[in-house]
Amino acid sequence: MMTQKEISGLLQQPLYGNDGHKIGKATRVFYDDVTGRPDWVTVKTGMFGSSESFVPVHDAVATEGHLKVPYSRDKIKSAPGVDISAEGHLSVTEERRLYGFYGVDGDALLRRRAQERPAEDRSMDREAAAGQRVKDRGTATDQRTMDESTAMDQRAMDRSAAMDERAAMDQRAAMDQRAAADQRAMGESAPRGQRLVAGQQAETPAAQGDAGATDEVMTRSEEQLHVGVTRQATSRVRLHRVVETEEQQLTVPLRHEEVHLVREPITEENRGDAMSATELSEAERVVTLHEEKPVVETTVEAKERVRLAVDERTEEQTVRGTVRKEQIRLEEDKDDDRRR
Repeated sequence: MMTQKEISGLLQQPLYGNDGHKIGKATRVFYDDVTGRPDWVTVKTGMFGSSESFVPVHDAVATEGHLKVPYSRDKIKSAPGVDISAEGHLSVTEERRLYGFYGVDGDALLRRRAQERPAEDRSMDREAAAGQRVKDRGTATDQRTMDESTAMDQRAMDRSAAMDERAAMDQRAAMDQRAAADQRAMGESAPRGQRLVAGQQAETPAAQGDAGATDEVMTRSEEQLHVGVTRQATSRVRLHRVVETEEQQLTVPLRHEEVHLVREPITEENRGDAMSATELSEAERVVTLHEEKPVVETTVEAKERVRLAVDERTEEQTVRGTVRKEQIRLEEDKDDDRRR
């Protein structure tokens, strides 16, 4: 198992898998809070290091200045994402999930980690557990006393509520009787045509005595359209350098030699040179002419540096959806028999 000194010297160094392929750079290391030994290391994966995967290091080895783990590159790239607390800790649940993904017996590692704790820490845990049991027994006794008192208070409240309900029922019955008596008096004093209507209306309070106001009130509901967003990959972009050939034209000044005759008269100064020949004869002089020719050669020069930058743009998009809503209409059922 690696130590803190060994793992810290390998940060920002390449991490290789068991297939010999480079996975990425080891960026962060997570230590056990109890033993202080390194448990996990994070490695940047994905295009341009956009993703970060957790890799267990209990079986990792340091080789030639880099870290090597017994997992393939595809395995590490598909590791599940985990949540890190604000203090930079991994929960036991997240550790179990990662261990399960890598096929490691996480429970055995956690038990061995607990056994490696110092003896005084385990003794303090046992004393704390014993004190907690004593505290729990005292709390249970107090809880039973509180439960009995609460039950007595609840029974008293139930009896009071029952009495209030009976009084309310008696009051409603008396009001219904008075309303029925008033309705009968109205029906007897009114003409016959109006007495039928009064008799029809007199049924309404009796019919509504049990249902109350709920028969006259309806709740209308409707669906609301809520739109959320999800992030998904749309394309992959890579930098690819190719060599293209193009024609270029440059104007180059070239020099050449030409010959022409120059006639000079014979004077006293040059007569000696001119009369070097004593006889008339034929003669020939050869003059070599020169000219410049273009010579083409190419050199490679760096012109610019190109890198890939990702920018985020926001655009407005209209989203349409179908929602349902309830409508309330008034319908009246007329009794034709009473009209006749």
